[in-house]
Amino acid sequence: MARIFILQQHDKFNKGVPIFIGYDNISAADCSFMKSVESNDSILAGFAAAIHIESSNKYSIEGFHVHSHQGHPWNELADSICIFYRIHRPLVFEIPFAPINRRVCNDCQLFVSMHNERILESVAVEDSHCYNEMCALPADVIAHDIDEPSYMQWDPSCDLSVKFLKCTQFNVQTLTQFSARKHLLANFLKLHFALGCFQEARSKNGRARCINNVVMMASAADKGNYGCEVWVNLSAPIYLKGGKKVYLNRDSVTKVFGDPRVLIVRCKTLKIDFYVISAHAPYVKSPTNCKDACEWWVKLSTVVADNCVQGIPVLAGIDGNYVVHHDAALGIGDVCCVSKPPPQHGSVCDF
Repeated sequence: MARIFILQQHDKFNKGVPIFIGYDNISAADCSFMKSVESNDSILAGFAAAIHIESSNKYSIEGFHVHSHQGHPWNELADSICIFYRIHRPLVFEIPFAPINRRVCNDCQLFVSMHNERILESVAVEDSHCYNEMCALPADVIAHDIDEPSYMQWDPSCDLSVKFLKCTQFNVQTLTQFSARKHLLANFLKLHFALGCFQEARSKNGRARCINNVVMMASAADKGNYGCEVWVNLSAPIYLKGGKKVYLNRDSVTKVFGDPRVLIVRCKTLKIDFYVISAHAPYVKSPTNCKDACEWWVKLSTVVADNCVQGIPVLAGIDGNYVVHHDAALGIGDVCCVSKPPPQHGSVCDF
């Protein structure tokens, strides 16, 4: 709603002056700042992301967390307005954008997305485009490059072929209960993941275990918080040699370094050698309180340099608490932020 107000009252804001949005709910704020996705209502989350893209392209918008808004005059005013309209519900229709149904939500999301140059260039075609050229082609031919990218192909004719490894990274928030670990493991195996990097596992002692042929390396939590894990599926082939699938074994997976926020694991056999890093960066509380996050990225660079042999590939699954800026998007993906870089941006680029 704050961003909608900014877009509606754009004449009241100076583009050279940053706008700070205070919040007390971190989960909702992460969704609105595109740091996470709300699975319970993906359409509303998409709408929030679209509004964030549009407002961030016009103004410098930052957020800061307030542990409790109770007693804050602006929060009390917002609460009283919400209570008033809840009691006098028919009057809500007089407020622009409220309430909105899913159709309007989709329309607004599409409209805002079309104002993003990167998205527009990706979906738009030239006026002279000849649609007849594609009409006679089967759907599987048109989508071949998407459905079967070249890097996922195995070449049986080669003596040694590298397989595309299916990996996942996820902040699980806790795996202290065995039932949570059991359900995560079932999905991990069902989706045929080869490697997994998990944060906030909160293992008490960081002991290693092997369940259903999945090696689980862990770093110990800090007073019940943090703790990272790396899962290696020994049933998933890593590469082909002479047309034969080659797998890792229990002895080829070792822990190189571990602390509550960083875990480095080495996977080494006679023919393959690589590192897997699971890490959890600190949260930037505000643009003026980012020292811990910046120092952590510098420390991570040092830890990796001290514990990983130069020249050996590194696969990293990091909960970075960081909105990817275009300067750091190389090798990560096409979706990124193009407005003012986050406070820890320089440290991320150095890493």
